Amino acid sequence: YGKKKMPRASSSCFRWWSSPVGQTVVLGVIFFLIFAAFYVLQGLAALLLGPALASNALATLYAVFTGACLYAPYVVNRYGPRVSLRLGILGFCALSVATLVNSYRPSKSAVIFGGALNGLGAAILWTAQGRLMLANGNHFAVFWSLFNASAVVGGVATFVYASTSKDPENSDPKNSAALFGSFVVLMGLGALCTVFLSKDNNNDEHHQEEEKVQRQAAAEVKATVKLLLTRHSAALGCLYFYTGFNQPYQLDLFGDRYFSKKVVGLELALFYGMSVVAGKVAERCLAAKRPRRAAASRTLSLFALTSAAAFGLAAKVVVKDTDDNILVATLAFALWGFSSSVAQAYCYWLVDILYEDDDDKSQDVVVARAVALYKLIQSFGWCVGFALLPVQRCPRLVQFLLNAVSCGLGFLLALCRLPGDDSLRRRRKKAKKNNLNIDAPLLLAAPPPGGDYSASDDASRLDDDDDDDDSSAAAAA
Repeated sequence: YGKKKMPRASSSCFRWWSSPVGQTVVLGVIFFLIFAAFYVLQGLAALLLGPALASNALATLYAVFTGACLYAPYVVNRYGPRVSLRLGILGFCALSVATLVNSYRPSKSAVIFGGALNGLGAAILWTAQGRLMLANGNHFAVFWSLFNASAVVGGVATFVYASTSKDPENSDPKNSAALFGSFVVLMGLGALCTVFLSKDNNNDEHHQEEEKVQRQAAAEVKATVKLLLTRHSAALGCLYFYTGFNQPYQLDLFGDRYFSKKVVGLELALFYGMSVVAGKVAERCLAAKRPRRAAASRTLSLFALTSAAAFGLAAKVVVKDTDDNILVATLAFALWGFSSSVAQAYCYWLVDILYEDDDDKSQDVVVARAVALYKLIQSFGWCVGFALLPVQRCPRLVQFLLNAVSCGLGFLLALCRLPGDDSLRRRRKKAKKNNLNIDAPLLLAAPPPGGDYSASDDASRLDDDDDDDDSSAAAAA
């Protein structure tokens, strides 16, 4: 009162909200609202839509998701992450609206078309999410806790619905209209929450010249494909693939076979609850204070140990093919949830550090392409997993072995490409001075003058150069 101005109580709140942690929390809340609805829809799809229609819709979703990841960087780089998030949410709403319409007027084509739009929106949504999360300081645990909490809520909701419904498989589709309508409402709330994200900063001077090329979709697709052909992508692609390929078998085939329809909802909540815990553990393993190579080795070792334990426990159940040992199956389910989250956190961390460079003004553009590439390979894994899911196409034991093999290969190949203690872009600059090529395209790599090309030799020579910069400069002088 008087001449003194009272301090605004919201100033500290605004500073926190606009901080990197606050923005990551907002992003996590948006994904919580969207996927709390989506996970219930996906979990009950076979019950409410029928196994055949649900399988076709989800397969279409992930097939379109895979292809759209090539185009998604153009959308994100052209319109910005915040607008792209809204476009992606519209795609998710399309499937919910299609299922709502199907409850009143059955239409298989409408549901499948809604799945295709959902896949298109998912590619844009996840590419924008990766760019925003990595731009806000790698707060993996914050985002993954909120995101996986949506899956926990979805699992509990699935359990409650299956427990309270007398015969959900043969019930009138109109009885599910309110459920599908609630999905649309939740996703709409997620879209409204995007207003709390900071405005996109795509009009800076350093982007003006570059955007002339970036606005061309063909140029973005070409740049993303070029990224796909590098040796780094070839080495890490198997791990990217496994993070999607494992989900259909573990969540659908294994879960539905060894858990009852009422219990499977609680098991899904346990799976994603362990994912929340794993996100926090992975963040501590990948702490910035640790040397990058040591942090990567520690995280990959944690992934390998938990995955080996999960597959070992599951093998006891799968080989006997009996559902009388629910405790062992539950432990395997929990460890799968933990190891899967560790792998995904590692992949996002790796994308960020490989393409970070404080002096490179186009970092956000390249990161969007790298995230899209990761989601492309991951969604391809989902697509293959759903294609093999029916036991008439591929027996349970074969699917189990394929999951175990892809997990082991992903771990071993990732060990071959452990990051150094410098960004990939700075390593490229040093490599260029020494006439080296640390990540030449697999199909276009040419040997350097005087001998055959060896990526491992280049990497080792470059690491030696990192350690002996001062002595090399003195010798050159």
